[in-house]
Amino acid sequence: QGPWATARRALSSQLIAMASDAASAEEPAPWESINVLCFTWNMGDAKPAEEELEHWLPKGGGDFDLITIGVQECSYSDWTRSPQRNKKRRKSLKGSQAVQIPMISGAAEELMHTLGSSPGHHDFSPVPITRDVSEQTFSFHWDDILAERLGDGFVRVQQAVLMNMRLLVFARAEHCDCTSWQGGPLVHTVKQTYSATGLLAGTVGNKGGLVVSLHFGPVSLCFVSCHLAAHMHAADKRDNDCKEILQETWPVCHPCLDLTNQFDHCFWFGDLNYRVELKPLHELEDYPTLALGNSRESVKTDASMKTMAAADWHQAD
Repeated sequence: QGPWATARRALSSQLIAMASDAASAEEPAPWESINVLCFTWNMGDAKPAEEELEHWLPKGGGDFDLITIGVQECSYSDWTRSPQRNKKRRKSLKGSQAVQIPMISGAAEELMHTLGSSPGHHDFSPVPITRDVSEQTFSFHWDDILAERLGDGFVRVQQAVLMNMRLLVFARAEHCDCTSWQGGPLVHTVKQTYSATGLLAGTVGNKGGLVVSLHFGPVSLCFVSCHLAAHMHAADKRDNDCKEILQETWPVCHPCLDLTNQFDHCFWFGDLNYRVELKPLHELEDYPTLALGNSRESVKTDASMKTMAAADWHQAD
């Protein structure tokens, strides 16, 4: 009783607080394990059905922290018209919406993008650049059905558009509206750029790459969605497209580095158009196995083929 009891209670409370702090310190930081989903789809200019999203995009985003979706040939007649859908305001970081660039102005834009700016003028300060979460109506049908599928638990972090290519990055709302990293949100310093490698000596954006970079706490991430040159004979053109995309990513990189060296993790995906040239179907008995759904194992290809395909290649179901 008396002062000794008070001192014991104070010491006990202090020990409990210290134990709680120690337990909290042992919990892994959110950036030590980031769950990322990357998806790519060449849509062939056909309107997607909302039901198709069920096959690859979990309702509510599942347990993913970041969801990145790159699509090619994403243009259909009722792009901005969706009478059966009610316009709804979606969560989005301020300044995350990109403007679609048509072919002719896209060529001029690419020229200005390549020649008109200096890498030295961009801000590469280590201080986090943050944006507030706002709500806005998504004007494009594709963006809107993605946001509907993910729900209010996700925020559109950034959108990059070049003609019929689109790259969208979503993050959990809790990562965008918190004070978990240096007094601000976990997702910060978001940037985007693009590189056109298509028609008119690579100035038109019917082919090329879209880039979004961001930081998740101290971890730097970069997402590149590409649509490279088609056809079997264009392997060298595809390789050169990749080089050009790397050379033109300075708006999100230090001027002396490219994105493969600048970031902790770089995700490169899209309609890359690298392919394996097989013989006609009736001559395929020369191959040990044939990938046809679940009926066979894998295709063994000629090692001399000049493609990026691996020697052991399996066609997905």
